[in-house]
Amino acid sequence: VLHILDNSGELKSNKYAQLATPECQIEILLAPHNLGFGRGHNYLFKQSLATIRAYDWLVIANNDLLIPNDFMAKFFATLDDNERAIYSPQIMTQREAGEGLWYSGANVGRWTGNIYFNKTPLTDRDKSTEFIPATLIVMQSKYFAELRGFSRKFFMYCEDLDLCIRARAADMYLVVKPVNLTHFVGSGNKGSYSDLFLYEMTKNTYYCIDKGIIGIKPFAKIGFYFRYLFLRYIQLIFFSKKPWQQCALVTRGWLDGISFTKTA
Repeated sequence: VLHILDNSGELKSNKYAQLATPECQIEILLAPHNLGFGRGHNYLFKQSLATIRAYDWLVIANNDLLIPNDFMAKFFATLDDNERAIYSPQIMTQREAGEGLWYSGANVGRWTGNIYFNKTPLTDRDKSTEFIPATLIVMQSKYFAELRGFSRKFFMYCEDLDLCIRARAADMYLVVKPVNLTHFVGSGNKGSYSDLFLYEMTKNTYYCIDKGIIGIKPFAKIGFYFRYLFLRYIQLIFFSKKPWQQCALVTRGWLDGISFTKTA
């Protein structure tokens, strides 16, 4: 059974009709309002508990994926039912210059909390990683339940980082499989960003640093001010189509992040 949560506020079941097969039943649930990425998955999981078993696999996916017909069969053939782990494929990206490697694992900086994506292609071996992006996250439902899903503190962005930090603290492995999947990069392509990305990423990154989720606070805060404020302002001034409006959004995200850490 494929469970889908429609976060749009208007259920259009025909939008998902092409996903149905004789072997796959589609169950569609309309969210009460736009819950965001992590909260939406939490809501869908809770509403589907009656039909989900502990050993069932959960596929948490972004909506910008290009999924070949044989991908799921290839990917799931590599997974271990008895391993306490969360999995990701190797992720490629489509750009004007052609397909390239976007993710084959990542490290989280011990001092700054910055995420550094690995660019070494996987061929025939698994790779241990410190971070799996929400582009595609696969785990058994019992582990999602153990972690209590995504943090409700985040509307969008950083919920995958927080989940991975908590999973590693709970002695779960994070594993990248040498199976390729392609997604289309949105924010950040050619130096342009969506308003939602700029606001939420700034706010939530500050929260993660100030709460000690990532990095060592004095060093991580210095890195935050340099990367997410100073360098971001310069980048937006040169590349954004609406630089002053987006610089103001970054500032508001930072200020709201300060308030967020005091109330959350």
